[in-house]
Amino acid sequence: MVYLPNEIWLKVAGYFNPPLDLCTRESETVEEHDRIVQQTLVSLCLVSKQLRAIFQPRLYRSFIKNDRFDARRRLLKPDSEWQHKYYQRGEQHPIRKATRLEKFICTLIHRPDLAVSIERLRIGWFVEDSALDGTIQKMYKRLPLRDTLASAFVDTLQTFQEFDRMKAETRRSWLRDLREGEERAEVALLLIILPSLRFLRIESTRGNLGKYVQELHDTLHNSRPTSWIVESGEGMLWKRPVKIQSQSQQPPQILKALESLSVWSNCDSEGSLGRCVSVISLPSLTSFDARGLEQRHDPLRLRSSISFSSLQNLKLVHCKLSGSAIQGLLTECTKLRSLTLNSEFAFDPDDDEVPILRATVFAALQSLAGSLECLTMMMPDYCTDLDLDLSSFVRLRYLEVDQHLLIFYPGNVLMQKNLPRSIQQLVIRRTTILIKPSLVSFLDTFVPTPEFPHLATLKLCTLSQDVDKLEEELVSLHVRAQQHRIGFEWEGELDRNYEWFWHTDFDSEEGLDSEHVQSEEEHSDNDD
Repeated sequence: MVYLPNEIWLKVAGYFNPPLDLCTRESETVEEHDRIVQQTLVSLCLVSKQLRAIFQPRLYRSFIKNDRFDARRRLLKPDSEWQHKYYQRGEQHPIRKATRLEKFICTLIHRPDLAVSIERLRIGWFVEDSALDGTIQKMYKRLPLRDTLASAFVDTLQTFQEFDRMKAETRRSWLRDLREGEERAEVALLLIILPSLRFLRIESTRGNLGKYVQELHDTLHNSRPTSWIVESGEGMLWKRPVKIQSQSQQPPQILKALESLSVWSNCDSEGSLGRCVSVISLPSLTSFDARGLEQRHDPLRLRSSISFSSLQNLKLVHCKLSGSAIQGLLTECTKLRSLTLNSEFAFDPDDDEVPILRATVFAALQSLAGSLECLTMMMPDYCTDLDLDLSSFVRLRYLEVDQHLLIFYPGNVLMQKNLPRSIQQLVIRRTTILIKPSLVSFLDTFVPTPEFPHLATLKLCTLSQDVDKLEEELVSLHVRAQQHRIGFEWEGELDRNYEWFWHTDFDSEEGLDSEHVQSEEEHSDNDD
């Protein structure tokens, strides 16, 4: 084989874009194109040590684990990985098989060079194995992890330098769960052995990174003594701390390179935003995407050492947040460039505890007037009697907003008074026939000189009952907008946005994947 320098091979490797879960997906579910990519990468890795070092990280660039079934269905599925851990009672000489997650972790433990190369990770709906109900427990018996694999996991965890700082009970529980093959313990171990992780999306019913990672991170944020003095008295010696330093001032020892974090829950009122507070305060974190979390009854309590000043992108979708929780977040996120507050009908319309957005929430939003560039506020579930005044947002270029937030009072046709002069794209959601006077008045501001010189696109998403009523008016407005060189578009709003609707299955897997890829591309563009 003709020798080529590594620089050329690295350039070639850049053209291989296997799916994120290629190394963990079952072979029968791999599409033909992805199968060719996989086989090509494997073949290149077998050519020489030089090519293996270059192309193998492309195969182990991430891990994706998805499973939405409950414990009963996991065991009853013929291809279930849970049958690697359990066996039916009465079976002779059962053998404990390693799951894909366990094999992946084992590879990274023995190949730390591959662990360093992983920058993206998605853990989908990992569960507590103890969730088995009594009926299933009578049918199946649990098998512990093999001794060799359990020893490798336990040794790796014990070498983590901050592990000893955790409470003794928590340390014992983590080690015990690793030996028994609990997914929550394995996921936590995976997160601490990936030093270069930049993009993390994790899906869990409780809306956090798992019990052990959460407690470990909380431990690292607690204050600790940095120096001691020995004192004596009454025949006794004791140590007294002289100087206390917050661990948040120290370089983080876990997820220290994390830039983008997505925490998705399943809207079952268990995922709490408060559990993510310490994690989203990481100094390297610039983007946080929360789905299905809640913070309704208690205000979002922030410690004095917690700061969200590094966050630039904040997305809260399908989240059940009280007004005080939203206010607390907006007050602390002082450098946001992109903000999405989209309740997407997360609240049950029969729920008497639907929050109210008061003036204090909008006042907190004003603190972002000097930095915010993109704003999405689609919050039809909340009650409010205020117009959203964004006239002071001097850098705002993209705005997507629900009609009732922009023009709450039907008689108010001066919509333009609430808009900044820097706006480039304006999307108004859930529009009705009441939008017509405001649009006419808005287009009047372009004569003789435009008050919004940068506006390029104006888009309406119309509720279905008003499409026919607005059709003729929209055509005439489209002609006027073209005269001012403004792109004018309209389309029907989604049927489920017609009115208040209890929508629990908020996204399909296809939608989740596409949004995830798009968000990562946006972050890459920002980095460039």
